[in-house]
Formats: sequence, structure tokens, C-alpha cells
Amino acid sequence: MSVAGTLGRALGSDIHFAANAVEVVYNIHRWNADMARPDLRERWRRRPVRYFAHDPRSGQFAPSKFAAYLLLPESGRRLAEGIPASLTGMGLQAYTEIDQKHPLFDGNRAWRHLHEKLGMVATPLEEMDARTVDRFWRWAEGFKDVLGIQKGPVVLTAPLWGY
Repeated sequence: MSVAGTLGRALGSDIHFAANAVEVVYNIHRWNADMARPDLRERWRRRPVRYFAHDPRSGQFAPSKFAAYLLLPESGRRLAEGIPASLTGMGLQAYTEIDQKHPLFDGNRAWRHLHEKLGMVATPLEEMDARTVDRFWRWAEGFKDVLGIQKGPVVLTAPLWGY
């Protein structure tokens, strides 16, 4: 499958996989920023997560399924229409409206894309260095109400050279 190809359509936009580490890192930061808003955090509810995307520069994490997808304006539409806050990326409001309703939103497919197509390194959390493990659990503490961390979490780390 082409990284740049449209996977499907939802909310008047084309859905794509992230094409590079920069887009993934943007989504990691976007998830964390959106989760700071009580209205969006409530929409997320509690979700089980095993695979997490990681930005080693900031020390932030996000569910890999969220980090792997982008929304882009449909073909022929002016870029400024319909994309609040960003041309690319995934927002929590859009994600919660699409997730569970669209078959392409698949966590397994998402983490495999990040690992196999974008070269993100998939490492079981227990095998990571102590600093990253500590950062992960500190980060996770702030989201214990919304993340049901599955046994054996796996962290997909963005390559430092990727952005």
C-alpha cells in the first residue's frame, strides 16, 4: 500500500497514513494538547491501548493508532476549508467521530505502518532504558482515567533523524 494513498473518506476529508516521522510527532503532540481540553478528553472516554508512539525529543507519547492517521481536505477542495487548526494531522474530535465506525481505523494496521513503513523502532516497554520507562509511566499517570494500558505495552519510537 502506498504511504501517500487515500485509505478512505470520513467527515468530508480523505484519510491517509502518516507519511513520515514529522507527521507522527505532530500527532503525538496534538493528542497530548487535545487531551488537556476537558471536552475532548470526555469524548475519548477510556480506551485500551497497548502500542504507543513516542517522540524521544519531547518525551511525549500517544496511542499509536491515533498517531498513524491524517485527515486531508478532499480533492478539489480549497485547503483552508474544513481543516481546523492544521492542514494535516488528526484531531481528537475527528478521531472519536471516525473511530469504531470506519473499518480502516485498525490499531494493528496502524502500528505495523509506523514500524514497517516509517521505520519506527518497536520495543517492549520492559526492554527500554530506565529513563524512557520512567518517562512513560509518569506520562501515563496523567492519563490513567482515559488509557487502559494493556499488559506488555510496546513503544514505537520516532527515529531522531526523521525530523
